[in-house]
Amino acid sequence: MSKTVSKLSEDGKVAIRNVRRDAMKQAGKLEKEGSLSEDGLADLETAIQELTDEYVKQVRSFDGPQHVGTLKAMVSDASSRHVLHACC
Repeated sequence: MSKTVSKLSEDGKVAIRNVRRDAMKQAGKLEKEGSLSEDGLADLETAIQELTDEYVKQVRSFDGPQHVGTLKAMVSDASSRHVLHACC
């Protein structure tokens, strides 16, 4: 059971980092298109990182077999949500 929780935790963190990577790319594209200023890009990147840190912290807090179902839901949620929608 502990291995399952560890695996789900790692999968959740990977999914969150993947969403962060995609959001950072999207923010960079907006800046290149002129839709976002350099300062706006920096602010958005900071917000994306703060959200990433928050979600990773939440995943780390579920470190026990009693949280397997919750971790599964978080992995699914992180994979389906886009960080830019959460912060903009």
